[in-house]
Amino acid sequence: MSRIKRSDLGRRGLLPRPADVLAYGLHLGFEGKEAAHFVRPDAPAPPATINDWKTEAMEKGLLEPPGWPEGILAPEVELAIREKYHHEPWLRLEGKLRKASGGRFHEIWVFPDGGATTSFDLRLRRFARNSAWWLADQLASTRSGVAITAWGKTLAAGGEALLRRSRGRLTPWDPCTPTITVVPCAGESLGDPDSEPAPSATAIARMFAAAFVSAGPVPTLDNIPSVIPRSFTEAERAVVKRFLAMMCSYAAVFEGDDAWIRRADVSITSVGSFKQSWLSFISPSFKKGHNGLTSTYMESLFDGDIGGYPIPSRHPGLPSSAAQDQLSIQDTWTSVRLEHFQKIAEKAGQSGDDGPAGSVVLALDENKAKSAGRAILEGAVTQLGCDPSLAEALDKYF
Repeated sequence: MSRIKRSDLGRRGLLPRPADVLAYGLHLGFEGKEAAHFVRPDAPAPPATINDWKTEAMEKGLLEPPGWPEGILAPEVELAIREKYHHEPWLRLEGKLRKASGGRFHEIWVFPDGGATTSFDLRLRRFARNSAWWLADQLASTRSGVAITAWGKTLAAGGEALLRRSRGRLTPWDPCTPTITVVPCAGESLGDPDSEPAPSATAIARMFAAAFVSAGPVPTLDNIPSVIPRSFTEAERAVVKRFLAMMCSYAAVFEGDDAWIRRADVSITSVGSFKQSWLSFISPSFKKGHNGLTSTYMESLFDGDIGGYPIPSRHPGLPSSAAQDQLSIQDTWTSVRLEHFQKIAEKAGQSGDDGPAGSVVLALDENKAKSAGRAILEGAVTQLGCDPSLAEALDKYF
C-alpha cells in the first residue's frame, strides 16, 4: 500500500499538532495521558485522567470511550497520526515477518484492546472499533472488485464495527464508496450443543458488503457444511464433494476457473488455536465417538488454522499414522484452503505498492502466535492487524 511521507506532510503544513495526537491517544484508551476535551466544547468536562474516564464509563455502563470524530482533521493528518500509533512502533517486527515470509508479508498494524485485565468480549469490541478504519481500507483496496471472508467472532466484531463506522461514509479520505462483491469462503458449522454458534462466513460477508456498494446479492454458503463428518470413508467423502460441486452456490464460489475465490484479490480472515474454538466450530462428530479428536491431539498435528483450514505441523519425524491423520482431517474440509490464501498473497506481491491488500488477517490474543506465525511462514499473509499481546508474542516466536 502506498504511503504519504512525513516530509511531504511537513512541506504542506499538514503534520499533526500535539493536541491532535493526544486526542487520538485518548480515543484509543492509552494509560497515563491527561484527558483532552476535544469532541464537543459544550460537553461536560471529562475526568482528569484516562483511568478516571474508564472508571466512570464502567460505572455508567458505557464500556467504551467516545468514537474518534473522523473528519475534523485533514485526511493526511489523520493517516499520519494513525501511522504514529499503530504502525511505526512495529517496523522492526514487520521487517522480521517480511524476511521470514520470503518477502511476501507486507505490513503489521497494531490496535489496542484494553489488555488482559479486560474481559475478552470487551477487548474484542475495542479492538474491532479501533481497527475498523483499517479494515475498510483493506477491503477498498481490491482491484478485481471481489473480496472473500471467512468465519469467527473476530471477523464478526470487525463487521459490526465497520457497519457502525461506515453509516453515511466509508472513509474520510475516500468520498466514493467502491463497488465490491464480498464472498463467503467457508460453509456453516455443523453445530455443537455445548458451544456458542460461530458467526458464519455468509453472515460476515453480508456485514462487510453492507458498508460498500455491492455489485449484486452476496453469494451464500448457507446450509453448506464446512466439514464432512470424520466417520465417513474416503469414498463417501468423495460422493459428498461431488454433490456439493453440483450446488449452484458452492460451485460459484469454488468450482471452475471463473469461481469467485479465484477472482478475489483481497481476503479477510483470522487464525485460530485449538485451545479456543476450532473444534467447537466444527461438530461433535470430531470430538466424540469413533476416532474422536481432542485439542491436545489436534495441536500435535496442526499449528492452528487460517480461515478454518488446519495448518499442518512440520515436525521432523512425524509418525506415518499421524501424517495420515493430517491428510484425513484436511480432506474433510470443504471450504477455503491454505493455497487459496497463498495465491491471493502472491497476486498482491505482483501488483506492487498500489495493488490490493492481498491476504489480510485480523487476530487477537497471544495464543494465536503459532497459527499466525505459521501462516506467515507459509506465505499466506500479506497484512496483519492484531493487538499488542499478539504482536509481542510474534516478536518472540520469530
